[in-house]
Amino acid sequence: RGTDDSRLNFYLTWFAAHGGVGDPRMPHAPLQARNFVLACYTVALVRGETLKGIFIKKATIQGYIRQVEKMMTGFCHELERRLPNPLNARINYVAMILKAVEKYEGMTERKEMIYDEMFLDMIDRFADAPPDSAEAAIL
Repeated sequence: RGTDDSRLNFYLTWFAAHGGVGDPRMPHAPLQARNFVLACYTVALVRGETLKGIFIKKATIQGYIRQVEKMMTGFCHELERRLPNPLNARINYVAMILKAVEKYEGMTERKEMIYDEMFLDMIDRFADAPPDSAEAAIL
């Protein structure tokens, strides 16, 4: 129970720190938007933005997501009903991210995932590379 509460509190802190305003369940937002926010949170977890500040595996990420999902599907007194599950959105970005993590974890001799910032850094570093160079071929 303590871990679950800590994970939920971590989401609430993350939500507020990333510009979230009002009810973190986002009861008035479209289902797809709620899924997108949860996907952004999932990406943060994948990148090591966790309670302990370490990289975690898919199963642990799912534990974090499960706590937020419970909160986001709870009863909303204002609307007088339970909120729909953001994981049931037409496009489930969270599922896509978790599938990529699972695939990555299945790789032997894996290193670190390539994040957008790494890719953009490579583009900047090799912007002046000749078009027929190995660097240009990779990018």
